[in-house]
Amino acid sequence: MAALPPLVATKSDPIDSKNDSLIIRKRPPKIVENSNSVSRESLSTSIQWHMQAFPSYSGNRDETSSLGHESESSKSASHGGVLNRTKNSNVKLPQHQPKIQNDMEKLYKLLTGKHSQDLTTRHEHALSKVFQRRSNGFIVEDLAHLNEIISYLHNLVKQDCDGVYTPHLVKYIETLAKPININGISDHKGILSAERILSEMVESIVALLSSPSVRVLAAAIYTLDHLIAQYMKIQRDRVQTTCLARAWQDTEIRVVEQCRIPTNLGHALDLILQDERSGGLSKDTRARLLSLIWGCTCIDQLLQLFVEENLPERLCSLLGSDLSYFSSPNGLLIVEALWQCIDSTHTEAVVEQLNSAKCTQAVTDALRQTFQQGTTKSLKQARNDLIALVGLLTRHPKLRDQLV
Repeated sequence: MAALPPLVATKSDPIDSKNDSLIIRKRPPKIVENSNSVSRESLSTSIQWHMQAFPSYSGNRDETSSLGHESESSKSASHGGVLNRTKNSNVKLPQHQPKIQNDMEKLYKLLTGKHSQDLTTRHEHALSKVFQRRSNGFIVEDLAHLNEIISYLHNLVKQDCDGVYTPHLVKYIETLAKPININGISDHKGILSAERILSEMVESIVALLSSPSVRVLAAAIYTLDHLIAQYMKIQRDRVQTTCLARAWQDTEIRVVEQCRIPTNLGHALDLILQDERSGGLSKDTRARLLSLIWGCTCIDQLLQLFVEENLPERLCSLLGSDLSYFSSPNGLLIVEALWQCIDSTHTEAVVEQLNSAKCTQAVTDALRQTFQQGTTKSLKQARNDLIALVGLLTRHPKLRDQLV
């Protein structure tokens, strides 16, 4: 490196009045702002030289500001800004933040991946781990991939109803009966997107009513029964404020009204009279199925589908059977469901379905049982409801002739 030339005093340099001599100052170090090799030591030396050359910088802060000069702190800050810019000039920030995968998305990729779809043990571990995180209910971001997971697991269960995937599928279906966490929705646009996904999810659960696995069928009945109960609760207790909570309630109402539960109840009604040992439904599942049927008859949109599927006739045939023992709520649910059907705008279609000797015989057998089973308060109520149903039936000539 070439040596620097000697310092020579010039006329422009200040003169010391006492010694009558020129004050020779050292040359400041050269700083190249475009270089990345600037050190803090050279920067500090440069600042000290400027303070010696211009003593006014070291005076009162207010005075310097009034003279239009920069203070020491602002000077160092400006150099620090240059230093920061030069240091970070070559750093490239990512254009997009990496997408954080949802647990359900990872689980679905594990189940259907090309190299992992046969790893049954790993699937069971992952299904259990994800379920532990969502045991109190799913979040709204889970619904899209959860629908795919349930459909995929059901296809595996069809191949082996008693396989290792059946318990996991049952737990995931029953967890849908719990409220969904909607904290991830920030505006009404998110509500609309979630409504579409929720509607697809409910239709997938409705399709499980035709499942060959009795355990999966029972889980679907359990979830749909809770969904109808939640619908009725929302209708009674509406959120009064105009916020996302009320918008989500409106979404749940529309989803229930648009689902097609009655179209898949036929398979469940075929199993309702079969003994549990012979592949039928358990006692609790039968009660939930009748509760689900009664709930469908309380909603106009579902009641129309219920009548179109000729379900009133099949429901009436249950009267007089062991299922309609009126000391339990089952008999009352059947009577009230038939009452809803015949006392609706679909009366003519219901009368045509009940116009048979089989149906009228079931009604008379049920009425006879209420007198024979006892005189408890529940039986008296069931008998009064059944007499009121018979009164509705006798208003129509066709049914009156059958009853006579």
